[in-house]
Amino acid sequence: MSHRLKKAAVNFLLFAAAAAGLLSLASGCGEKKVGKAGVRKEEVTVTISGMTKEVKLLYLSDLHITTLNDQVSESDRDTVSGRVEWSSLNGVPSEKLLDDWIEYINASSADYVLFGADMLDCCAKKNAEILKAGLEKIKKPYMYVRADHDSKPYYLSGVTDEECREYQNGICDNSDVMVEDFGDFLLVGWNNSTENLTEDGLKTFMTACDTGKPIVLLTHVPIEPLGDESLAKASREFFDGRNLIWGFGDSYYSLDGNTEELLKIIYSKDSPVKEILCGHLHFSWDGFVSESVHEHVFSQAFGGFVGTVTVKGE
Repeated sequence: MSHRLKKAAVNFLLFAAAAAGLLSLASGCGEKKVGKAGVRKEEVTVTISGMTKEVKLLYLSDLHITTLNDQVSESDRDTVSGRVEWSSLNGVPSEKLLDDWIEYINASSADYVLFGADMLDCCAKKNAEILKAGLEKIKKPYMYVRADHDSKPYYLSGVTDEECREYQNGICDNSDVMVEDFGDFLLVGWNNSTENLTEDGLKTFMTACDTGKPIVLLTHVPIEPLGDESLAKASREFFDGRNLIWGFGDSYYSLDGNTEELLKIIYSKDSPVKEILCGHLHFSWDGFVSESVHEHVFSQAFGGFVGTVTVKGE
């Protein structure tokens, strides 16, 4: 599919979300701007029985910070130059958009910030340093899960996966699964969800389930909705036939036992997971993956999109 057609398909999904009352395409007067323009806010409400107070979460993913740095392969410099332009907004490159987003976050009323991966376009040392410096300016607690673009040496000369891991370890917690306890619910982050869940990650997830508390799951890659082909269809249309979601159907990703166990828990009738917050696809989608588990797919931060998530009692 051509870039123009892809953009049209994404716009259709975005305006469908707006029509459903999930997306605000215009910022309020006096709000912080990102990339010289008002932000596009995707609003999600999560209801959890017994909660005594509201928790406000802010979600960002897919910023794809990228620079022409000295680790970029000579043969890839033109490609990376193109990706710098691709991940810019109104001529503002992604590394500068980060400054706008940090200012927006600090001015917000959010209690906690979720970074849903692909904050980097490739794990160059310079890109990781830019992100780390930005995150250190945030005045709110946050969780940052990674994906392949955060953790892989795409377009880099002589850089190994192990070196990329070290760059990421130097930013903040890089555990396979991360858990934040909000009292009435747990925020659980599946790190590097473009790969199968690790055995240690599954153990941590199971320990979270054993608490009996409802779970809000932060991941990068969406989970397949049962009995609803709309998300898979949109992914195939946008990504040249690739269904970039985890599931038991015709997925781009191959399940192993750990990830299969995770999906079984999510799909189970008494699943502790109540909400899935994710990105990856660069378009918005909202619906249910099962009768009781809701999912929202957020669009890309380099396009000026941010998620506002309110977790509250019924």
